[in-house]
Amino acid sequence: MVSLRTRNLRIAAGIVAVAGVVAIAAVPSAIAGFRDTTYIVGTYATDTPPLMPVRQDQSGASVLYLSSTGELYLGGKRTWGDGAGNQSVAADSKPTKVSFPAGTVIVDAMGTTNDFSTITWTNCTAFAALDSQGRVWTWGSVLPCHAAGSHYIGRGALTGNAPYSPGIVQTEAGASLPRIIDLEIIENQFLALDEQGRMWAWGHEYQNLPLSTVAKYPTVANTVAVLPGAGVCTGANDGGTVTWHSIWGGTNGAAAVATNGLIYTWGYDNAGVNAIQVEQRCPLLNEPANRALFDAYPQLYRDAQGRTYDESVLLTETDRTARYQSIVTHMKGRDLAVCAKPVAKPELVDTSGCPVRQFGFSARAPRMLLADHDLYTWRVATETVSGAPLLGRTSTSTDYRVAGSGYRPAVALRGVDHVVAGIGSLKALMLDGTVMAWGRNPYCEAVSAPTGVADCSKTGATDVLLPQKVNNVPTDIVRLYAGVCSTWAESANGKVWAWGAGRVIGHDFVTCYDYAAVAVTRITDFRTRTPDNIFGTPVTTPTSRTLRVR
Repeated sequence: MVSLRTRNLRIAAGIVAVAGVVAIAAVPSAIAGFRDTTYIVGTYATDTPPLMPVRQDQSGASVLYLSSTGELYLGGKRTWGDGAGNQSVAADSKPTKVSFPAGTVIVDAMGTTNDFSTITWTNCTAFAALDSQGRVWTWGSVLPCHAAGSHYIGRGALTGNAPYSPGIVQTEAGASLPRIIDLEIIENQFLALDEQGRMWAWGHEYQNLPLSTVAKYPTVANTVAVLPGAGVCTGANDGGTVTWHSIWGGTNGAAAVATNGLIYTWGYDNAGVNAIQVEQRCPLLNEPANRALFDAYPQLYRDAQGRTYDESVLLTETDRTARYQSIVTHMKGRDLAVCAKPVAKPELVDTSGCPVRQFGFSARAPRMLLADHDLYTWRVATETVSGAPLLGRTSTSTDYRVAGSGYRPAVALRGVDHVVAGIGSLKALMLDGTVMAWGRNPYCEAVSAPTGVADCSKTGATDVLLPQKVNNVPTDIVRLYAGVCSTWAESANGKVWAWGAGRVIGHDFVTCYDYAAVAVTRITDFRTRTPDNIFGTPVTTPTSRTLRVR
């Protein structure tokens, strides 16, 4: 499904004026594997090209907008860098145009806030942007926040106003990174995949980084671990090196698929092995995810004797474990042809033919979308505050060895094109253009509110435990965009609907919170925009049910 107004990466398109109309012509992007789609902007050349939020942002109280020509804007809370040289500007002021050198075309951007809460962590938000030349730019601050935190954004020890504007990430020796084809972010940390399958990681190392030490500068993170738990990836815990095919961010956990077709994960509360909570510092084979993968794709995953993983035949845990290990041993020594090359994900998913289409982490809640469009969910904690509402399915057992358990991957939804995540909810675009959602919904952030409910902040804090169609969103949607408490849905004819946070912001990993002291604006009605006011009319109420915004 391709929008007639594809504005995403997504970009690097030629601009020509034809009879006073701006035409964006399809040209090959500088990002490997991407080719933009032609569309015509039906406005005069003096008008600003359409803006949309970035596809997936995790900043607690900010919002990033990307134009169809690669200009980036930052709105909402900006207390440690507005991207234009200022330390702080008012949260309710118009979004700032982020300053890049002339000719820079931004194709993706994202933010991260410690604990996803600007209430607790005022000056602890950082941003990263990828341009069409494969360069990564960062600004802001991560843990330990303020000036000290700006030393961990991949640009060395910054001073003065340097953290408030974007700068190019480089190695400790001052060299540029190789061309980056994909950028991901997790809490306080950054991940970048180059064309050779090397993952570069940097940021504050607390709990999440796929390295054993702090990384003020990008460091290659291709060494995997043998054992679960915190520690270094050396000695007895050195599982060798792999080449990465795809990388996947999340809240405080992350994943990568190697060219051998196996899934590795790391982070806080990571499901490294069945249902346990660990602070996994090095990439480790994710046994539950790989078992589900082996079971779904027996034609791709076999052991040296050609045997497959089939739980309907392998009836004991002993037999299942032995078969899993024999398949892993065989796969480690080869490249799986459909996963053999590193990939970019301009539309959030891997369309190369590798069986993992999308992978993500909410707090204590992993999810995996396979190429057959089945979405698997599970949780990795015994309490219900974090993981349980994000399952999107009924959990029949607390024993991970039992089919249907919430502690092992199982299909929650079929026919899914892609998923975007809020801080406590998930939204899935179905192949038929319908948008489904589940999770926490006190501020309409999951399924919005039905017709007749005027005030979303009074709908109650009832969790939506099973996928529901989002209220008042049409069924011809082709693309989703998400912040921590708000979502945008774009239809095939370029119309856009939004729901969730106006003023509401993220707080403490899993919740949205109405913090009146911060007059943040997340959703804006672009239908009223003019050349002098390209953002139209902001939604200043705490939250909004589904609203047409373009």
